[in-house]
Amino acid sequence: KKLGEQMKEVQAKDTELQRMNSFLSSIWNHAEAIIIATDSEGIIKLFNPTAQKQLGYAAEEVVNRHSPVLFHDPEEIAEKAALFSTQMQQAVRPGFDTIVAKARLNMPGGQEWTYLGKNGQRFPVTLTVSALRDADGLISGYLGIAIDISERKKAENELRLALEKEKELNELKSRFV
Repeated sequence: KKLGEQMKEVQAKDTELQRMNSFLSSIWNHAEAIIIATDSEGIIKLFNPTAQKQLGYAAEEVVNRHSPVLFHDPEEIAEKAALFSTQMQQAVRPGFDTIVAKARLNMPGGQEWTYLGKNGQRFPVTLTVSALRDADGLISGYLGIAIDISERKKAENELRLALEKEKELNELKSRFV
C-alpha cells in the first residue's frame, strides 16, 4: 500500500513539475521583455528570443562569451556608477558592477537605461535586475528583465510638445485680448 501511495505522490509531483516547466517555457519564449540571466561574474548564461530579436545577437554569440555590458552605453555606465556611488555611499565600479550594484544589496532596481543593438541602434529600456541566490543566500547570478520603452518615450515627447504649443497659443490669446 505504501509503495502505491509513494508512486501517486511521485506522479503528482512529476505532473506539477511538467506544468511549471511548460509555464516557464511559455514566459521565456513569448514574453515581450528582454530576459537575460548571468552567473555571479556577469557572464551571460541565458538570452531569451526577445533579447535576440531586439538586440540583434544570436544567443550563441553572447551566451558564455559576454556580459550584458555589451548592450550598454559606456558613458551612461560611467555616469550611473558615479551616481550610485554617491547614492549608496560606497564605490561602484563602472561596468557590470554598475548594472548589478543595487540588486547585490536587494535594493529595488528598476532603472532606465539605453540599450545598444548589434546594428548600433539605441533604444531606451526599463531594466530590473535581481540577484539570484543559492540555498545559503549567496549570489549565484543575476536576472535582468528589460522592457523597451521607445513608444512610451515618443508619446511623452509628443505630449510635451503639444503642451508647449498650447501654452504658446494661450500666451498669444492673452496678448491679443
